[in-house]
Amino acid sequence: MDLTCPAEWLPRWTRLRPAAPALTWDGGSWTWADLAERVDRACRALESRGVGRGRRVGVSVSNRPEMVVAFLAVTRLGGVFVPLNPRLSAAEVAVVVDDCAPCLLVGEAGGLDALPSGVPVAAVEDLLAGGPAAPISAVLPGPEDTIALLYTSGTTGRPKGAVLTHRAFAATAENSRRALDLTPDDRHLIVSPLSFTGGVLTSLQPALATGGQVLVERGFDAGRVLHVLRTERPTVFMAVPAMLALLARHPGFSPDALSSLRYLGSGSAPVPPALFETYRRAGVEIGHAYGLTEGGGLGAVLRPAEAAAHPGSAGRPCALVELRIADERGVPRPAGTVGEIQQRGPSVMTEYWGRPDDTREALLPGGWLRTGDLGRIDGDGYLTVVGRSKDVILSGGINVYPAEVEAVIARHPDVVEAAVAGVPHEVFGETVAAFVVARPGRAPFPDELRDFCSGALADYKIPKVFHWPDVLPRTASGKIVRTALR
Repeated sequence: MDLTCPAEWLPRWTRLRPAAPALTWDGGSWTWADLAERVDRACRALESRGVGRGRRVGVSVSNRPEMVVAFLAVTRLGGVFVPLNPRLSAAEVAVVVDDCAPCLLVGEAGGLDALPSGVPVAAVEDLLAGGPAAPISAVLPGPEDTIALLYTSGTTGRPKGAVLTHRAFAATAENSRRALDLTPDDRHLIVSPLSFTGGVLTSLQPALATGGQVLVERGFDAGRVLHVLRTERPTVFMAVPAMLALLARHPGFSPDALSSLRYLGSGSAPVPPALFETYRRAGVEIGHAYGLTEGGGLGAVLRPAEAAAHPGSAGRPCALVELRIADERGVPRPAGTVGEIQQRGPSVMTEYWGRPDDTREALLPGGWLRTGDLGRIDGDGYLTVVGRSKDVILSGGINVYPAEVEAVIARHPDVVEAAVAGVPHEVFGETVAAFVVARPGRAPFPDELRDFCSGALADYKIPKVFHWPDVLPRTASGKIVRTALR
């Protein structure tokens, strides 16, 4: 496949499979020819509004077919796609707008008033409302041209825009194609927001690159997703653990709903062992993907067939990805030892937009990206993520990695999910606190959990404090907000 220009994917599949379904949603479906016609129409509308090579366009649209059209049209013109979560407050959108100075903001007809003033706005519906599509005069963008600014979730501070090129998007698509053996016959169910990396990059791009059918859902509703699984028979579905847990609890969950899936994958957080077993009993192994926005969203993949033999692993590096474990200076560490996960390859960002100091801190000489994640790689090349470097608990001078403790707690049959954080301690500086979501109806059981952990953890790693929330605090992309726990 072409590793340089995603803008060539739509014309290719329109030529090869014009009548094949390209995009399906609740209420309609477009073939590749239908999609291409609407993208051409949107390109003409965007050109008339000043969109062109290198010009940034903020797009605040929910999961609907017009969001896919907006992405394809902006990037075909050489513009820079800046997805904005429609659930952001006006103040949060203003932070991104002030940072990247878009030439245009695209929103939904009913929500334009919520977009910041001072920047031209357009309703996404109007982009498709013109007359017959005209030929696109703009020259195709090149592989090193910027395709998108993807803003980080801001769990560690003010959001930063990761600058990703056309080559980076193509590399992520190729990594997914090779890891999952994708073909034009695959049907990709996309529930993750298309304003997130997990939606627009790691889910949408592999489908567009390989000519598969996209089944886009406006949001996550367990009953609705189970209905789509049964009726549309998707073959590929990337989710987050919280989605998988809600599906498993729904009364409609059964093996027949999952029987079409060739790949069921999870990312953003570890999957509790009990959840793995629930899906295993339903006849499906859960795969896992590790990645971050700055690395192109996909760094390692654990295939479902490998899951049972490598519990807790994030898999092996993707085809076009190098991973290493190193210290903060970039010195590699021996196999099996914990250090920072660092990534290199064509999918890595070129910089943080307008932030040279942050860029220098994140990108080491030789092209290595500092992920900020801690992990280890075993002798067979399998990666295990043990936590964020900023999340390490320093208790009495000893490092405790939250992910290691969380994995043990999650093995208890009455634990739905758990998170661990450091809380202040007058003697040790910090001590380990666990936030445990228990099985419905189960009373708190701290002593039992301490005993359970004692067989697998050193005493200084065993939580001294337990809290019993109904849910764990998460960002919109499913990541645990550890600052809220502390």
